[in-house]
Amino acid sequence: MLEAVKNDTHLILKVREDVMMLNSNEFIEEFQKSVKDEYDMVSFNFSEVNFIDSSGIGALVKCINSLKSRDIKPVIFNLNKALFSVFKLSGLNNLIKIYRESDDFKKDFPEVTSGL
Repeated sequence: MLEAVKNDTHLILKVREDVMMLNSNEFIEEFQKSVKDEYDMVSFNFSEVNFIDSSGIGALVKCINSLKSRDIKPVIFNLNKALFSVFKLSGLNNLIKIYRESDDFKKDFPEVTSGL
């Protein structure tokens, strides 16, 4: 469900499936296995995700809060138009930096070379 790509102290987690009630626990478990305290930043790449339900949003918020409690900066990027709207409506954009396009993400993080 998650493909982890390490770039120095920046971890990219590529979300490989839609996140919903059926797999939200798996999302959290894979997140917990992937993220170590050695990272300064964890970015979620949503390029392969078309849908997220309220359970998926809840799982994502849980992961974001876990990162913030460990002083790890979370970021989301590569959202399609529908997901971007859902994230804005849910208020996630107030909780985490969201880049709709990977090009905008690359401008702020040029050191990231893989996982996009």
